[in-house]
Amino acid sequence: MEDREKQEVLAAKEQTRQAQVRSLEAFKNFAASPDGEIVLKELEGICFANRTTLAQSASTGAVDPIQTAVHEGRRQIWMYITAKVAVASDNRIM
Repeated sequence: MEDREKQEVLAAKEQTRQAQVRSLEAFKNFAASPDGEIVLKELEGICFANRTTLAQSASTGAVDPIQTAVHEGRRQIWMYITAKVAVASDNRIM
């Protein structure tokens, strides 16, 4: 690899690193704000943070796999957000 190509690769890696740092800072600032706390509390309720994602028919008790998958998708978003907040809150990262 030529010097110019190496410099381009290094520059791209640095841009990616800086974007990741900005993202973590945004998550940290969001979570620390009063509005962020309100939003996270609401998301906790609708994203199945503390309950099962299993959906069952009220009339038959049969498992509804499609609704369960929808619930699981919400839970995955909750897990992503809370993981980013946890990493951003770790002062060693910033």
